[in-house]
Amino acid sequence: MRLKTLNRSLSWSLGLILVLGLGCRTPQSQSAASGLDAAATTSPKVTYGELAKQQLSAVITATTAQAKTFTDQTLPPDARVLRKSLGKARAYIDILVYALPGDRKHDFFLELRPLLDEGYEKVGTFKDLYDVPQAAGQTNITYDPQELATQRAGVDKFLSKYLAPDFQQQLADFLGDISAAKAWTRNKDDLSKLFWRSVAQVPTFNTPASDALHALTKGQIVQLQAAEPALLALGHLSNDKDIDDFHNFRKRSRVILDMYDYFPTILAPSAQAKDQLSIIKDLVSKYGQLHDRLVGYQDAVKARSPKTADLLIQLDMEWAAVKTWQKNTLHLATLNL
Repeated sequence: MRLKTLNRSLSWSLGLILVLGLGCRTPQSQSAASGLDAAATTSPKVTYGELAKQQLSAVITATTAQAKTFTDQTLPPDARVLRKSLGKARAYIDILVYALPGDRKHDFFLELRPLLDEGYEKVGTFKDLYDVPQAAGQTNITYDPQELATQRAGVDKFLSKYLAPDFQQQLADFLGDISAAKAWTRNKDDLSKLFWRSVAQVPTFNTPASDALHALTKGQIVQLQAAEPALLALGHLSNDKDIDDFHNFRKRSRVILDMYDYFPTILAPSAQAKDQLSIIKDLVSKYGQLHDRLVGYQDAVKARSPKTADLLIQLDMEWAAVKTWQKNTLHLATLNL
């Protein structure tokens, strides 16, 4: 794809340059976080492509600004906003993928999407240095200097690629090329399994956004319903496949919440749907706590800690309690948002 810059409006270009700063790193700040929630209220009659033009640049710009706040003084709990920013940017790219530009010669999406994955994982691993011991009940958390440096280096490696001036220019051109004429229908195999890959529908640039997003959320719910019986049959979270199934179910639950959080005026949930979403939110919270317990147990296994057996018993008890709650409360088989 030949990315053209000459036809950008002057105001859009100057605004983007001021925010992106062509890869500069700034001191730690929480101010950029507000940009994640700064997308203007969208008309429920907007098209899928118009939604991408209206909101995607703002989300990516806020993420880039937040990325510049990561410094050598940033500690694991301070990385929460950056990880959330990267997660939102990645989700927006996945949700609006059929409105994004591309062609057979070059598809920048295939560079951007894996890089956002890398950043999300690297920042998450860095953040876990705090979250995992906190979940285990530690209050005065100290970090092993070597481990802290290793995980920080992983984040820095991602940032060096993402904030590179050449990449930022390609990103600005990519976002500026969003249009009906340049929208590219990508192969399902190149898309996220949490979004359009498992959904039969393929929206066009001019499809009403409401139709596109409702089709996506319905497909996500079907996938969640199909995965639940096997997950609830697991007695333990022990082998790799069982753990992967647990993580995938947790992710599938969370992205449904994200859809309604990102696009409340378009999806416009009913009072009943809001009650159901509240239960899913509780589920995601419980699975998040289990995830931290699971990581703590896995770390103990690697370290051959004498606490390993006790941690496994605790993990099994909490997993059993969550499954009982889920069976009695979620009623996923009849979920209808």
